[in-house]
Amino acid sequence: MAKYAYKILLKDLLEDGEKIKPSDKAKVTKLIGARAIELMKKDMDRYRSPVTGTPFKALKDKDYQKIKGTTKSNLKLSGSLQEGIEHSSTTQSATISINEDNSLKAENHLKTYQSGNEIAKAAESKTGVRQRKFFPTGNEKLRKGIMKELRAIVEGFVDNGDD
Repeated sequence: MAKYAYKILLKDLLEDGEKIKPSDKAKVTKLIGARAIELMKKDMDRYRSPVTGTPFKALKDKDYQKIKGTTKSNLKLSGSLQEGIEHSSTTQSATISINEDNSLKAENHLKTYQSGNEIAKAAESKTGVRQRKFFPTGNEKLRKGIMKELRAIVEGFVDNGDD
C-alpha cells in the first residue's frame, strides 16, 4: 500500500436518503478519482494547495529559481511528482495515492504538516525544501471547492427512482 493515500468515500458525497444504482457506483467512483486528481493538479499549476487553498511558499533557493525560471512553486520541476499521483476505485470509494517512486519527494514537501512547526522549520533550513501542503494527510480533506465539484459528479448519478 502507498505511504500516502487519501480515500474519498462515496457515502460522504451523498446527501441523506440519496442513493446511487449499484450498477453505477464503480463508474461514479472512477470519475471521482480522476476528477480529484485533475483538480489537484490544476491547483498546483496555479501555485496553491489543493488542501488549504492557500498559495505555496515561494521557491527559496536562487539556483533552483534559475532552473525553473520563476520564484513560484507548482511542484513540477521534472513533472514526476504530479504524474506520480494516481487513483484506484471500488464501488464504495476512490483512493488517491502517490506512487512509491515519488513518496520521498512527497514526504519532503509534506513533513511540516505532520511534525509541528519547530521541527519543520529546522528540517526546512537543513534541507532547503519548502514545505507545501499538496496532499491531504491524517483527517484532512481536499479543499471545499474540489469537494463541491466531486459532489456534482455524484448528483448526476443520484437514483430518483424515475425509471
